Amino acid sequence: MDWYAKRRFGDLPQDMVRRFPDREALIFGDERYTFAELSDKVSEAARALVAAGINHGDHVALWLNNRGEWLFMVYGLAQIGAVQVPVNNRFRTHDLDYVLRQ
Repeated sequence: MDWYAKRRFGDLPQDMVRRFPDREALIFGDERYTFAELSDKVSEAARALVAAGINHGDHVALWLNNRGEWLFMVYGLAQIGAVQVPVNNRFRTHDLDYVLRQ
C-alpha cells in the first residue's frame, strides 16, 4: 500500500507501460495508441512544455477540444509538476478572461 501512496498522477503512463506496453490505451476516432505510444506522447509533451518555459508549480490553462492531445498535455503537465487549469472550450471571451485572471 505504501508504494501506491507515493505515486504521482504523472507517473501513471509509465507505470502502465511496464504492465501493458502493447495494449491499447487510447482510441480517439481513427487514432489508436498503445500504452507505450501514449507514454512517448506524454514525454514529448512534457519536453515541449519545459522547452516553452513551463516549470514545476506553474499554472497552465488548457483550452483544447476533446482530443488525444488534451490527455498528452494533462499527463505532461503532471510529469513536470505543473498545475493544469482546465478551461471550457465553449467559454466566451469574458468567461475566459475571468478564469485566466484568477
